[in-house]
Amino acid sequence: VKAVRTGLRETRQRVRFAQVLTPTLAVEPHAQLALARRWGRTMIAARQQARRSADLLGTQETPRRSVRKEPLRLEARKAWIVSETFDPVRQRRIVSQEITAPELLVEFPARTIRTVGETILGMTSLQPPGGDEASREALGLPSALITSGPTQAALRCTKAMTYALGEEGPERVDSVIFEGDVLFRYVAGRQIRRLEELMPELAGDSEAQARLADRNTRLEAQRLALTLAARSNNAADGAVNLGALRLAWLSATGDVYVRDQIGAGVREIVAEQIEFDRGASTVRVLGDAGKNKLAQIFYENAQTGRFDEPARGPAFIIFLDTNTVKAEGGVSGSVGR
Repeated sequence: VKAVRTGLRETRQRVRFAQVLTPTLAVEPHAQLALARRWGRTMIAARQQARRSADLLGTQETPRRSVRKEPLRLEARKAWIVSETFDPVRQRRIVSQEITAPELLVEFPARTIRTVGETILGMTSLQPPGGDEASREALGLPSALITSGPTQAALRCTKAMTYALGEEGPERVDSVIFEGDVLFRYVAGRQIRRLEELMPELAGDSEAQARLADRNTRLEAQRLALTLAARSNNAADGAVNLGALRLAWLSATGDVYVRDQIGAGVREIVAEQIEFDRGASTVRVLGDAGKNKLAQIFYENAQTGRFDEPARGPAFIIFLDTNTVKAEGGVSGSVGR
């Protein structure tokens, strides 16, 4: 259990493994044994010589420096990693993040984490709008996906997850790949499950709940790749906390389906690939010419019941700043949203 205090908040991180397998040290086991034997014979002779010298000079023997071995590899089964940030003023947990997987492999020199089998990431943030995002600790990916205000998110894949940590520093970039029947769910505001239980101060206060920004997003794909970059305002200290990373780029491929509801507006996307670029503030939507599959974009207003004619074409670009859609190539339907 690791506890870190930052200002008024305390972050606790727990790593639980049902079974830890073959933690590999810097020297392989058979080599360790031979090295230990040689080391033992050498140190016995050295101690005998040191005693003779100490007797002659009238000095004490210098203590032997201990040898430290750094782990290179860790394998675990039924792994569970949890990170929680507590607010002592409100006496409650404000950020909770966890990863579960049947098998987990950590390669320390390569700075990679890989899971095999069904992997689930869960995250909940109960911070008020405008909360201190720099205080979000630990897993990086959940912190990058959580935005200001109370939110919940979950991500599941059935085959594997690979997380590659970038070099520490102000230009740090991490990359993550999820494989196999990827499902991502994200909700904010009144869409949060058990909202009043998690935030008792909102219980029965419809006006306070109405001020929360609502969002409900679902993404399905066969493969999901993410790039997480350090926030520019953390460059001064030269070190980047994982919680200070944010989503910079996303690519979902293979039978992609997206349903994103913000307030009363609902946008649905059916495509072979979508690509999000934070720097350009765009989402690119692509069909698959080889499969004769067109990309499709739907839009409806849940309050008025208005449903635009679906836009179909080989490719589209959604400009997030203006919430408009541009078609590439031939297109049918409406794209002026």
